[in-house]
Amino acid sequence: MEGSSRHSSTRPERKIIEKNRRCQMKTLYAMLGSLLPNHNSKETMSVPDKITEATNYIKSLQKSLEEKKEKRNRLMGGTKRLKSCPCNSPMPSSSNLPRIEIKGNGPALEVALITGLDNQFIFYEIIRMLHQENADVVSANFSVVGNVIFHVVHAEMGNSNSPLTSEAARISDRLNQFVNGTSTCTRTSTRNFGIEQELWDSDVFPEVWEV
Repeated sequence: MEGSSRHSSTRPERKIIEKNRRCQMKTLYAMLGSLLPNHNSKETMSVPDKITEATNYIKSLQKSLEEKKEKRNRLMGGTKRLKSCPCNSPMPSSSNLPRIEIKGNGPALEVALITGLDNQFIFYEIIRMLHQENADVVSANFSVVGNVIFHVVHAEMGNSNSPLTSEAARISDRLNQFVNGTSTCTRTSTRNFGIEQELWDSDVFPEVWEV
């Protein structure tokens, strides 16, 4: 008699435990769904579909992160060092500063900027403009030599709705107008700006900012 009474008393406890477990799982599924992009449109999805969607989304984030890490490492470590320091080359006159040159290679955009010590705000404005144009700034390097600051910014254009050529031209023209005060598009030839070609292929910018 006592054994049957103990057995019957455990049934409500099991029901309560199971009810609490289901409530917790329901809460966890709701939290998982809220992390998905456009989660409001996925509220009608079944739980297995939500789990599959979340798994695929996490994998895509991991892949994107690895690609960005590889690109950063390639930009930072794949360059060669100059045999001579840029201080051995004639320094540009402060009257000829600032100077800018922009190179585009597919979605990648490289900006070389030379400013004086009192024109550092130009660099920050360049970064701000790139963000306004939906360009993802991968890295920003600079080196101070005397009274001159050399900057190199690596960015990736992220507007998939705009052709890369027209997008690069628009960004180049905007940055060039800001720095030079003209509407002339930035040329790809370095001699037009007096920027040494070796600067593009060197690792003479020791200070690296990850953006």
